[in-house]
Amino acid sequence: MKLTVINGSPRGQKSSTTRMMIPLMKGFDSVPDNEAQMVYLNRLVPLMNLTEIWTTSDVILLAFPLYVDAMPGQVKGFIESLQDFKGSSHAPVMAFLVHSGFPEALHSRYVERYLAKLTKRLGCPHAGTIVKGGSEGMQLMPEQSIQPLLSKMEMLGVALGKTKRLDTQLVKEIAGMERIPGFMGPIFPILAKFGVFDGNWNSQLKANNAYKDRFARPYQPD
Repeated sequence: MKLTVINGSPRGQKSSTTRMMIPLMKGFDSVPDNEAQMVYLNRLVPLMNLTEIWTTSDVILLAFPLYVDAMPGQVKGFIESLQDFKGSSHAPVMAFLVHSGFPEALHSRYVERYLAKLTKRLGCPHAGTIVKGGSEGMQLMPEQSIQPLLSKMEMLGVALGKTKRLDTQLVKEIAGMERIPGFMGPIFPILAKFGVFDGNWNSQLKANNAYKDRFARPYQPD
């Protein structure tokens, strides 16, 4: 079987999406006679190339992040271009990865349902959707800190390569926390007060000489 991963992250090769897809592809490739490749939407896949991908792939996995619950524009454009293949003689199996910086898997469930409807409208078999919360900054984390996740992604790739399906138990384990427990609500304002959630953003602001203006409101009336 041939798997094509469509990487929808604007960060391309240096993204958390790539970090998670590489072990999945490795697992898929470990099954005899299987082949996996990755293409990046930030390199603007032309329609001619997309037609070749669609007609030669047995499985297509669209992987992308959510930014404040919204998919990147290039992913939306890619999905809209798929209407050209609706009803085509070749209907590859479709799978998805949706991830975000929010720790709760709940934030991605609406998109998960949308993607299931998408495959139905295209007439493609649906292999399932991987949902992962808390992925912001994963591309910067040391290998050992995310090794359990990477191992599960590789096992998912093996299952996909054998059955054309994502293993539901592994998908559930990767999703992790569905919703933050209610008793933790009062803790977050305390943590925020001590800057626990702002470390990464503040470092980026300082690197761009914008830290002193972090509370600026340029469009607020005087």
